[in-house]
Amino acid sequence: MSWILLILSLPTENATVRMRAWRAIKALGAVSLRDGVYLLPAISDHAEKLEAIAQDVRDNGGTAHVLHANDPETEAFPALLDPRYIDVATADSECPDDARFLVAFVDGEAKAYSVKDLTRHEIVNDTIGGHPIMAAYCILADLGAVYDRA
Repeated sequence: MSWILLILSLPTENATVRMRAWRAIKALGAVSLRDGVYLLPAISDHAEKLEAIAQDVRDNGGTAHVLHANDPETEAFPALLDPRYIDVATADSECPDDARFLVAFVDGEAKAYSVKDLTRHEIVNDTIGGHPIMAAYCILADLGAVYDRA
């Protein structure tokens, strides 16, 4: 499914435009992801209506952007559900010295996920020390994180 995001910011002194935008966004049934960020499915005339709200905000001294996004399930970054593991000696001989890894350490057990693999998959669902985890990597920010899935 495709989505439309409206990201806006208004000067605090312009309460009339702020309320007009808020009421229009609420009438469309948009989900507020955080202050100034709203989400709607890309169906019917949502894009046109969000563009009109964005233009009103811009005309009144604010900033507004309408962005189109796809559901991650439709993207070409499948989760890595069954990662392949090799021992340290094999990794030392197979991996170049400049290879990068995202390392997770839980209850005395460590696993390293290749940034090369994460670039393709972005997400690894795994278990470490009996705990279900998700290792995630953002290509654009070049940042990785490990989350507890329990």
